[in-house]
Amino acid sequence: MDSLQNTLKDSKKEIITANANSSLVNMIKYHFKGDKPLQDLKKVFGYESDIFKILNILYVTKNLANIIITVKKEGIKQPISFNSLSEGEQQFIAIKGMIYLLQGKETLFLWDEPDTFLNPSWQWNLLPDLQKDKSLIQRDQFIMTSHSPIILSTVEKHAYFMEEGKINSIPKVYGRTVNDALSEQGLNIQGEDNLTEIDKLFELIEEREFTMAKETLNILEDKYGKNHPDLIRAGVLFNLYSK
Repeated sequence: MDSLQNTLKDSKKEIITANANSSLVNMIKYHFKGDKPLQDLKKVFGYESDIFKILNILYVTKNLANIIITVKKEGIKQPISFNSLSEGEQQFIAIKGMIYLLQGKETLFLWDEPDTFLNPSWQWNLLPDLQKDKSLIQRDQFIMTSHSPIILSTVEKHAYFMEEGKINSIPKVYGRTVNDALSEQGLNIQGEDNLTEIDKLFELIEEREFTMAKETLNILEDKYGKNHPDLIRAGVLFNLYSK
């Protein structure tokens, strides 16, 4: 208990009294800054799971009113409450916090689409960030499900997909573009109307219908943009065959 008292002593203490009688204490708030107090609590209670159990008991017995978490963001002076963050930011902090608390104990992490609310940049860096700590991935195991082709493109090994109740390996997807990662699974990365229009363009070029092909190419470039990879390829073929 001495260690716990020392941890509480190092925090900022705020006593809230009743309005009618200042001698009656309604609540005591303890403000912890940074993660050092949490590390000190870990020394007192042991495993992080034990800390959560104790906090839950305190909450259920109404000895703990609430836990409020605030974070600092770059470019913003005032701390922001956790609930004011976007769902993606909350998800990212939850993932990092879970790893931080449970890593190194031969933990099996089971994640069901943890990337759901993450923006593309964070999705791209999620797995590489985990793999930077070689000791972490040697001690613990991570199994994650995802529908994100961005996540799939960052998997160096052990990527699988399920089809008709069977688990199939996805070979050599690491470093692929999003389109390639989807195509590797036999998925159509373009809409049916899009494919039909572009297929028609290639047919016109093959049939030497250059006037109609040129008109179609111009229409599709206006519709999908001149940088569309299939239209670039069609333009090269058109220039080659129409000479």
